[in-house]
Amino acid sequence: MVLITDNRAIVRRIQFYLYEISQSNEGFPIVYPDGIYGKETKEAVKAFQLRKGFKNTGEVDYATWVALVKDAKESKANRTIAPFPSAPKEAFPLRIGSRGHAVVLLRSAINELSAFYVRLQRQSPTSVYQYSTASAVRNLQNIYGLPETGEVNISLWNRIFDDLTAKHGQAE
Repeated sequence: MVLITDNRAIVRRIQFYLYEISQSNEGFPIVYPDGIYGKETKEAVKAFQLRKGFKNTGEVDYATWVALVKDAKESKANRTIAPFPSAPKEAFPLRIGSRGHAVVLLRSAINELSAFYVRLQRQSPTSVYQYSTASAVRNLQNIYGLPETGEVNISLWNRIFDDLTAKHGQAE
């Protein structure tokens, strides 16, 4: 029985497990949960199957699923989750045109939260706060019941990283 379906939630869960495994295994392909079973996901599943000695199909069958769940839990347990990052006060507010490490961290957090919130757009790896970032921030502000400014102040920064920390705890 193959578990690959058009169900984005199942695909996203597979991708989340692959992502967790990649965080503890250097050289393992990194897959970001987007709910689409594309080339990157299939290649990561193949790499996982090869590592486990399974038939290298790129499809998630029952044995692959069970091993993914087990390895993802072990990977998470074996790595320490650093406290959420701080950014210098001078970096705030983050808005369109802002640049720097704080923007990179924010965009990474948005990418991780996109596994849990379908409305969030994945962000490309860049240090520039772009219109797509502002749109994703407005979506988060809507989810959190906040005014939709598209800008990130220290309070929203902490809320985003608190949410991300809580989501990591739910995924167990």
